[in-house]
Parts: sequence; C-alpha cells; structure tokens
Amino acid sequence: MKNIIELNYDDDLFVCMDSFLDFHVKFLGNRLLNIKISDVIETIKDLNKDYEGKELTDDDIFINYAKGNEEQFYKEFMEEFQPYKNYKNLKEILKGGWIYELLEYFIDLYDGDNNLKDLCEVNNCKFGTVGYSDWSYYITHKNIEHEFANDLWEGRNWYSVSLIQDNDVVDSIGSCYITDKKYLDDIVEGHFGIDKDDFYVVNNEIGEWFDKPKVEKIEHVEYSFEIID
Repeated sequence: MKNIIELNYDDDLFVCMDSFLDFHVKFLGNRLLNIKISDVIETIKDLNKDYEGKELTDDDIFINYAKGNEEQFYKEFMEEFQPYKNYKNLKEILKGGWIYELLEYFIDLYDGDNNLKDLCEVNNCKFGTVGYSDWSYYITHKNIEHEFANDLWEGRNWYSVSLIQDNDVVDSIGSCYITDKKYLDDIVEGHFGIDKDDFYVVNNEIGEWFDKPKVEKIEHVEYSFEIID
C-alpha cells in the first residue's frame, strides 16, 4: 500500500466569503435591495477578464444591456434627468459621465431581479439564487453550472485531500471540489502525480462513497506518565 488518499471536510473554505471570487462565484446576500450595482459591475468585469479575456468597461456593460433599446433608453433618460446639456444619443450621455445614473435608473431593483438577470446574461454571466432556508443571490460566469455555485454555498462536495506514505502525511491540498471518482482521480493525478489505479482511499464517512480500493485507518493511542509535586 504505497499511496493512501484521505479525504476530510474542508473547514477553511468558509473563512472569508470574498475568497469565493477565487472560484468565480460572487455571493450577494438575500436582500435584493441591498445589492450594490457597483459590485455587480465589478464582478461582471472580473468574470469576463478571467473567462473571456475581455477588458469590459462600465460603458461597455451598459451598452450591451441597452442594445436594441438605445432610442427608448435615450428618451427616458432625457425626460427623467433633464440634463443641462442636450445630448443627441445614448453614447453622448455615456461620454458625459452618466454611467451610474443610467445603471441605477434602468437596473431598478424595486422592480425585482429580472433587470439584473438580463444585465448579467448579455455580458456573459448569470444571476440566480442558491441555498434554501439560508440562501443568497449570486453571480457567476455563464459556463459555470448552478450545481457548482450551490455546492459552494452549501459547502457540499468540498474537501481537503491528503497523501499518506509510510504512515505519514507527505502532502495535502485543500479546497478541492469532488463529486465523483473521476474528479478524485483527476485531483490525485494532477496534484500528487499518482495514477488513478495506484492509490487506496481511507474508508471514512467521505471515502466510503467513492468506488476505489479502501483501507481502514487504525489509530494507536499511547500514554506516558510523569510524577507531579
């Protein structure tokens, strides 16, 4: 039994909620009216840079949202804000520095979350909810499955993985998302360089669910005593 893999729950995963951006998911809490449009915009920019290789500006994000409705948005803005300058079209309004007024007016959270969903979808992202009794809105890239975001919120299928050789832990890695045997094989091979057929799994409450050769962990407890005054 040269290589033994032990899986444990990853308690460090939830130390900092902001760190979830490392997994390309942004949780926004469960109060829609507390969501800041500026946070949404920054998250969309980060996700597009990481996944699409695109450097979107605030203006780009709004233009994508307004596409096909530029004339309507222009008329509504001019009627609502009555700017001191007579802008001729939506692009001129943006050049005038009105981006956040435009966003806050047209992405009106008092109308519900449909506007946020549309804003995210036209900018290669998606907006939704995760969890049940304890739940949250979230934003992620369009290619990330809802199940992944929900498991991240719930802390499900996230583990630390340790490599044991000669009864000693020689290496370990945390924050591993493992839903089945293939995920486990990929992580063990990718991080430890061990082939999928060349390791055993400790038969604990996590390991028992994976169809791999198993070992039982036998703990030996030793005591020593000393005289006290």
